[in-house]
Amino acid sequence: IQMHTQIVLCPGINDGERLLKTLDDLSGLFPAVASIAVVPVGLTSFRNKLFSLRPFTRSEARAVIECVTRIGSRFKRQLGTHLVFASDEFFIKAGEPFPQLSFYEELPQRENGVGMVSEFLRDVSRTRIPKKAAPMKLTLVTGVSFGRILKRALERLRTVEGPTIRLVIAQNGFFGPSVTVAGLLTGQDILRTLKGKRLGDLVLIPSSALKEDEDLFLDNMRLAQLEQALSVKVRKAETFSELVNILRGEGRRS
Repeated sequence: IQMHTQIVLCPGINDGERLLKTLDDLSGLFPAVASIAVVPVGLTSFRNKLFSLRPFTRSEARAVIECVTRIGSRFKRQLGTHLVFASDEFFIKAGEPFPQLSFYEELPQRENGVGMVSEFLRDVSRTRIPKKAAPMKLTLVTGVSFGRILKRALERLRTVEGPTIRLVIAQNGFFGPSVTVAGLLTGQDILRTLKGKRLGDLVLIPSSALKEDEDLFLDNMRLAQLEQALSVKVRKAETFSELVNILRGEGRRS
């Protein structure tokens, strides 16, 4: 049996020396413990009368990355694997460059938001950009955390003749503004953000916001309901190459 574990890190509580102790303890269980993700605590709006917690500062996020990277290098020498990985959220918070995709080995913690940005950036660099594409007006929706990353990626499409792309950043009203990842956006969040705007021919939303193998948001709104409420076609996409294929007109829904 192998376990892929996660440490939810809270500043001033289980970071610093306590994190080092936790990592040492878990590494002693290798290979049963096959990987460790270190993710920042997510603070929602539903915290009345709960233990006081706060988000990580930029400098604290950098310290976590430095610690996890240093310990991971030691594990690599001792065990043949980095074993522990800091989540993408820490790199975004710290404003630090993302590692190459190969750093994340077999992406064992991808579903916990570890290595997803590096995977996306590699896809951006490898995707062939056409000179011309369908003359469509596209509204692209993402969360706050991924907004700047996606904005930079879209620079590659500035020379493409035909489409017009508008990027819209959706705030999370369901869980609260401190929850910034695209995967936790709800249908109501997206609807509230887009309602009343000129959306063009197509709205593209992140696949991660929907239940796997089912077009259902966390608030139980279905993709078809969002499409009906906005009176425009809505599609989901996960990769940059999917976006480019849509611009080419490949696989468009009738």
